[in-house]
Amino acid sequence: MVDGTVYVGSNNDRVYALSAVDGTVEWQYETGGRIRTATAVADGTVYAGSRDERVYALSASGGEKQWQTRVGDAVTAAPAVADGTVYVGTDAGEVVALSATDGTEQWRFGAEETVAASPAVDGERVYVGSDDETVYALSAVDGTVEWQYETAGAVQSSPAVVGGKVYVGSRDATLYILGAADGALQYRVPLAGSVVSGPAVVDNVVYTTSVDGSVFGLRAP
Repeated sequence: MVDGTVYVGSNNDRVYALSAVDGTVEWQYETGGRIRTATAVADGTVYAGSRDERVYALSASGGEKQWQTRVGDAVTAAPAVADGTVYVGTDAGEVVALSATDGTEQWRFGAEETVAASPAVDGERVYVGSDDETVYALSAVDGTVEWQYETAGAVQSSPAVVGGKVYVGSRDATLYILGAADGALQYRVPLAGSVVSGPAVVDNVVYTTSVDGSVFGLRAP
């Protein structure tokens, strides 16, 4: 929610802006495919990825299209926006960086399998997981790999980056805490089931869930 408006995508190929007060539709925009991901909102623009292989930038106030860019495969995870760049993962296993201003492609990185989780950005690096069981740290400038860490399961959890640490779950039923600068394993926490949701870190507590229905609150080191 931003300034009293909720922005959501839908399986009916539309992005909606809804009043947070009563849910009335303020505007809607039809894309060419299902929106299976959350939107991102920054500087008066709503960014949405679609299964039609495109990323859309829409005016937050009226829903007018500012640009659209085809990225080569379906986008099923929310974009991340930082420092004038939009970062998205695709089902083809790529991470694509686009100009937030006009959608121009800035760089592209290819993993071995689908990127089904949203990237996290700390200004220097883009952190993202892949179904190839790897967490990658990419240069935010050009997409080169600064480090990578292999888990024992698909990484479909969106990382959280707090205090120089990367918190990320894996389908191997583990929460990993890695050094943001070098990817060194700091802690490995076994959980009750596969982790596909992104952890949240609040007041030095890590909150995460697993697919067996468990919710965890873990004291961060």
